[in-house]
Parts: sequence; structure tokens; C-alpha cells
Amino acid sequence: MMNSIRNRNGTGLGRRAGGFALITAMVVMLLVSAVVSNLIGYSGQEAHSSARSRASLENLYAADSGIQLSLQRLQVPRDLSAFTYNMASGTQVQSRSRNDMAPQPIAPAGVGPPPDGYSINVGGGFLNELFLLNVTAVAANNGVTELEAKLGSLQPNSGAY
Repeated sequence: MMNSIRNRNGTGLGRRAGGFALITAMVVMLLVSAVVSNLIGYSGQEAHSSARSRASLENLYAADSGIQLSLQRLQVPRDLSAFTYNMASGTQVQSRSRNDMAPQPIAPAGVGPPPDGYSINVGGGFLNELFLLNVTAVAANNGVTELEAKLGSLQPNSGAY
């Protein structure tokens, strides 16, 4: 037989302590489930944020590939016409600004010094032709990235000699 502690009224405390333990256990379980639920929600938000970041970075790389394509088009034979390039991922890269609805040609900007922050030390027998370019990449998920570039192309100056 088990002895239980009795109070002044002669009632046992063991039964009351068991009820208190049950309530305490339920409160602790409720707190633990709330914490676990919040952690699951947070990890879902983190995954969604990571996916958005990855998509944005892929779009930036697609727009940069449009700049690289433009650099190749400045080589001889020169092709300054507008272009549209559809990538395997479904992203479309065009030579246009975000506000233009149709692709635009690469715009000659004349002859001049190199873009800010650059210098050319090749003597006087060359001209630095400048071109302005906007490239917009539109992803399959409708993400849009626009890059603007000022391109320089060194060409022999036939009038220098």
C-alpha cells in the first residue's frame, strides 16, 4: 500500500499533484508545438526567399549574356541591329530598355574618350568608338532585369598617318 501525504483535512495530496503535472505537461507540449510550428514556417519563408534570390541572379546573368553578345556584334563584320535571344530556361534577352516594347539597335554614340574609370594607352593611331546599349532580360516568371552599358571599340584611325 502506498502512503500519501495528507493535509489537515485528511485529503491526499498525490491526486492533486498528478492533476498539476498533467496541466504542466500539456502547457509544455503546447509551447513546444508552437515553437516547432514557427520554425517550420520560418524555414518555408527562407526557402521561398532563396528561390527568389536565385531567380533574380539567373536573370542578371541572362542580361549580362546580352551585353556579351553585343560585344561580339561590335567585331568585324559589325552588326548593330536589334536582337532577341531566347534562352533554354525560357528567359528572353532583348536589346531594349525596360520601357521599350520592341528590341532596339545598338546606338552609336560617336568617338570619344574611354568610359569613366578607364584609360587607353595605345598611341595616336586609334579611335575609340562609343556605343550605348540597354539589355533587358524577361524571365519565364515575369522577373525583369535591365542592364545599361557604354561600350567602347578601338578602331584604327586611317587619317592618323
